[in-house]
Amino acid sequence: MNEEDSLSCDATATGILQCLRMLAEEAASLHLTRTLTALRDAIETCVAERTEPGFDIDTVVQGLVRVIH
Repeated sequence: MNEEDSLSCDATATGILQCLRMLAEEAASLHLTRTLTALRDAIETCVAERTEPGFDIDTVVQGLVRVIH
């Protein structure tokens, strides 16, 4: 993929949440507590703003709980 292709992609709430979850997993593995807290807050904000149909907030929260613990 070249740079122009990546600029034409539409961002979605799902994509952003997936990226934030991956970052949270990495922060947890590195024991970056403050970073993990900031990512949790960002995930909660994205969840609150999400408007896509069929969204299950419990799945997101359960996944985040597993990462934090």
